[in-house]
Amino acid sequence: MVLGSQASRDGMSRRYMVSRKRKPSRWPLVLLVLVITGVGGFLVFGGGESTPAEGEAATGEEVAGLYSGNGETYQAPEPVDNNESMLLPTRGEETSQANDPGKVFTLGSDTPNRNPVVPQNVGQVGQQAPQAYQQPPVIRTAERETRMGNAGNLSPVRSKPSPQQLIEGMKLISEGQYVEGRQVLSHLLFEGRSLLSVADAADIRQTLESVNEALIFGEEVHPKDTTMSWYKIKSGDAMSRIGRKYSVPYRYLERLNNVVARKIQAGKKLKVPNGPFHARVMKSDYMIDVYIKDANGAKIFVCSYMVGLGSNNSTPVGNWIIEPGRKVVNPDWPNPRTGEYYGRNDPRNPIGEYWLALKGTDENTSKAQSYGIHGTIEPESIGTQSSMGCIRLGNKDIKELFYMLYEGSSTVQIEP
Repeated sequence: MVLGSQASRDGMSRRYMVSRKRKPSRWPLVLLVLVITGVGGFLVFGGGESTPAEGEAATGEEVAGLYSGNGETYQAPEPVDNNESMLLPTRGEETSQANDPGKVFTLGSDTPNRNPVVPQNVGQVGQQAPQAYQQPPVIRTAERETRMGNAGNLSPVRSKPSPQQLIEGMKLISEGQYVEGRQVLSHLLFEGRSLLSVADAADIRQTLESVNEALIFGEEVHPKDTTMSWYKIKSGDAMSRIGRKYSVPYRYLERLNNVVARKIQAGKKLKVPNGPFHARVMKSDYMIDVYIKDANGAKIFVCSYMVGLGSNNSTPVGNWIIEPGRKVVNPDWPNPRTGEYYGRNDPRNPIGEYWLALKGTDENTSKAQSYGIHGTIEPESIGTQSSMGCIRLGNKDIKELFYMLYEGSSTVQIEP
């Protein structure tokens, strides 16, 4: 791992998606617009003190990536306050997963720049898209290259035909069938990777992120969305126990619901993911996709980030799990190659401020030791092979991912 100078720890977001400040789509079939009345995805982890998720501070020994040392320890939040709290939004009295069965789920109409982003250039190679999809092509090549760094240089020309499932999924979303459209596109992204051009995969990710701003980060739970639920807080509850029930770090629930763990109120409701979240790393794309499973076990896309990988192709492929007891905030780190020691709060620490240890779970990874996912002080290394074998993210991205993956439950699959 190349050591950098005291570069800024703010890092840079390298999501393989367009900015949320994107101008509204003018696609004629989009009749509904997204309203994000809750906390937006990029803002979910925008502030607050850096503490590990429940039971997730640890010590360990890193060899290939490599971490060994101490991090901040977790202190469980107090049980719920039975007095009135203004911090928790009132959710009504429903206890089921869905809202009022008679209520038509809409995504609002007062935020015109929140339209689902449905690409207009989906179709066959070298051909016009079907009539309903005709719009000036929006390729976003320069933006992709900026976000991908050295992994970019994407051509605006699609290298293969767009699958019919892609057209069908985009059409469903354009018609307001967000859950159904997200399911079709997620299936294609995870199970049909070989069918997709790089441009098509990028279009799917950006479209699904726009949809998830409402389905995940909005205040409602869509009646057909089995990835999200309501939880009614009981007297004596603690956010850590609620998070454990759903295999989601309690800090994620705090940000998702705009609440403080120590001041939740019995009788109120929390919007909760039916976790855990999982991740898939695609080495050839320098990409990590985060997903959650629906009631049928299908993978549903949540978000994605650009990553850096091990030099000389040293990041092992295979299946992993987030190792229990080895999620660390603000770790120290001894460089195994030079012997140089970096303490906590050292701005020169190459692994940044968050460490998630990986434990191998298959024949290829079970004997691999001390690999993990961490931040970096070298944001320019994202999209390159620069680490000692670990997966690195920009510092804003690793903070988000840290508070999504749950130790002992979240899996990570690394593909070529």
